Amino acid sequence: MNICIRPIENNDFYKGYLDLMYDFSNYSCNIDYYTFTKYINDNKNINIIVIENLDKKQIIGSGTIYIIEKLHNNINKIGYIEDIVIEKNHRKIGLGSKIVNELIKIGFKSLCYKIILKCNSENIIFYEKNGFKKKGVEMEVRNNK
Repeated sequence: MNICIRPIENNDFYKGYLDLMYDFSNYSCNIDYYTFTKYINDNKNINIIVIENLDKKQIIGSGTIYIIEKLHNNINKIGYIEDIVIEKNHRKIGLGSKIVNELIKIGFKSLCYKIILKCNSENIIFYEKNGFKKKGVEMEVRNNK
């Protein structure tokens, strides 16, 4: 399989990026090409990395790092990784680690003093193998509207 790991591009709209994300999140919404391209081009503190299967011209993996400036911490930055997704037929061959490591490089190049993420308990070992350590507890409140 011939793959390319790279930042998201406008034409990934047509290469199944949203389908991959819908499969991951179990819900879909109607995002048109204009909204997609505006989002990926206008949000400079959001870095989305994709893996493209070049033979099929299909997005088979993705991950995002948000670069967040912390005012109370001398405007230092943290990276927040989210949405690490590999298409089901391409798992367990190291692609998830390739995305995570690329996002870590982006975070450190952006001068983040730390990079954090949240994950399900069944993914803890995967992230520990990629250099993360358990820290704290996650909590949430949802807007049910």
